[in-house]
Amino acid sequence: MKSILLFFALVLPFLIVVQRCGSPEFISENKGSKKVQEKKLLQKKDKTAKKDRFFVPSVIRTDKRIAYLWNKKKFTDKIFQSLENEKINSDIFIVLRNGNSAKAPENLNKFDLLFQKASGKTISGKYLKSIIFVESYGRTDLCSGSGACGIAQFMPATGEDYGLVKYKNVKIVENGKMTCKKVKIYDHRSDPVLSLLAATRYLKNGDKIFGRPDFSVESYHAGNGNIYKVIELYLKQFHNLDIDVNSKNAREIIEKYNLSWAKIYFGARPGTRLYKKLVSMADRSASYYFRIMTARKMLGMTPEEFSDFYKSARNNADENVIAPKRYYSWYKRQEISDGMEYINEKIKSKEFVKIPKAASVGLLKVKIPNVKDMDKDKLYYTTPEVAGASLLVASLFRKSFKKYFEEMLVVSLARPTEKEELSLHITGKAFDIAFPKKIESNLRLSFILTRLEELSWLSFKKNGKSYHIIISPKAEPRKIFRKVFKEALKFP
Repeated sequence: MKSILLFFALVLPFLIVVQRCGSPEFISENKGSKKVQEKKLLQKKDKTAKKDRFFVPSVIRTDKRIAYLWNKKKFTDKIFQSLENEKINSDIFIVLRNGNSAKAPENLNKFDLLFQKASGKTISGKYLKSIIFVESYGRTDLCSGSGACGIAQFMPATGEDYGLVKYKNVKIVENGKMTCKKVKIYDHRSDPVLSLLAATRYLKNGDKIFGRPDFSVESYHAGNGNIYKVIELYLKQFHNLDIDVNSKNAREIIEKYNLSWAKIYFGARPGTRLYKKLVSMADRSASYYFRIMTARKMLGMTPEEFSDFYKSARNNADENVIAPKRYYSWYKRQEISDGMEYINEKIKSKEFVKIPKAASVGLLKVKIPNVKDMDKDKLYYTTPEVAGASLLVASLFRKSFKKYFEEMLVVSLARPTEKEELSLHITGKAFDIAFPKKIESNLRLSFILTRLEELSWLSFKKNGKSYHIIISPKAEPRKIFRKVFKEALKFP
């Protein structure tokens, strides 16, 4: 009897619960509760969507050359190789900027026998001719302000390590006191044969240490110590490893983690110790390897091809002139008698447009200073390409660095001006954006502009407290900018 009562005491409450759950009232009540929860969830999502809703051009998602900037999952060797190729092509102007580059191939051809021997002695030897192109343009008498001299531009200390420079400690009497002074016995850095042989040995040592020509070539300019430090910072950032990189383990580490200089260069981002290190390396050292590859590409041209290419890249500038900026070779200065009349005609023909307001919300504002005797409204017009480029920069800035994003302020579009550096504004090929207020934000905006410049989509320079940005005349980027503008017109 006790067992029966115990059974009912345990089972009866369970049966009541089962009956209750199966009743129509409970099912209805439960469904209602779920509907309320779903409704609240949808409202929350809708609120978040409205808060974060801003224009995002499709190219930011589909073009891997810029998508990697905001989506870390898209890092692949294939992408880095593509970015390296783009960077090599965009560095042509930098390599040819100095007028001494005009005679570089002719100067270098005199030492072809030594370059051929270097190629046979070490992996990176095949890059020696390109290195000398960038370092001295084949001039044996060249000395830089930093103290590097000769065809291979050896510094005194490195020259001493490779037998080009020799010092001797000599005891002398100064002010009645015996002191020891370091006196130079000889300096053979101006001897092209000895310098090229020393450069070959340097690259051979680099190959032994790093095992890859990109690191060996990069070390020629940056020095081994800087390369070790960069690798250490990369391992810390991407693998959370604290490893002391040196000449004994560098090669093994590079092989184990499948490192390349492109992977390190393009993988670095503002706000990291790796990026700060790369930026701090003087004389564009971080991108040295890419310039060497650019020179190598040009050395494959015939003399006639190189001559035409040189003139085109420098826009026929005098050889004694250092060309000012990349866009210098993009456009020829147009003679426009009346800038205001020109802009008015372009607005009437609908060749000039305004940046779509709906797409601008949360991304950029346009605030143009007044121009005397000109309707203020007409200062807000430009070409569809510039409109698209400005939206692309702002969107990529926000997408990549939301935490540091500041709404971009466009301060100049198509406007008449007498300043040569701003003449491209009149024809709708340029725009200016003010520096963000915060230093960290400005650093990241500059990073975005640099990456787009390395794709040859635009060129930019700092002009006071703003960026003067010129869009590329090339068909591909202009097509992309027009597409961005068309998408912006349809944006709700």
